[in-house]
Amino acid sequence: MLKLIDAKEEYLVQYKEAYLETLKQLKLGKIKKHNVMFLNPDEEDIIKYFMDMRDINKLPSHYVPSYNYFTVDNDTLIGIINIRIKLTDKLLRYGGHIGYAVNPIYWKKGYGTKILKLGLEKAKSLILEDKILIT
Repeated sequence: MLKLIDAKEEYLVQYKEAYLETLKQLKLGKIKKHNVMFLNPDEEDIIKYFMDMRDINKLPSHYVPSYNYFTVDNDTLIGIINIRIKLTDKLLRYGGHIGYAVNPIYWKKGYGTKILKLGLEKAKSLILEDKILIT
């Protein structure tokens, strides 16, 4: 069963595999650079980064707090989701409240739809606004 979880050490090998597969798809032209959501785990402590994104005091001034989760199906990392709790003018035009990515090896299996549905449910408890914007 697919679920959202806080980032955990036990999934970092799979996260790196998703990152590398995403880079392959980028080189093949199947995704654009601005759509790459997986970060290089060799350059970034993913768990710390995800937790720091929740704390406005640890963010650059043009960032908004966000909640980042791994999406897992049983013990398999399928993707990630980012739920921003408020919007800037830029996010109103591009980005919205929710962004998500599926490891390319799991593309075209319905996971994107399921991740978005879980994200919308979670966003209702995190976002204080009446509407949730997805662009």
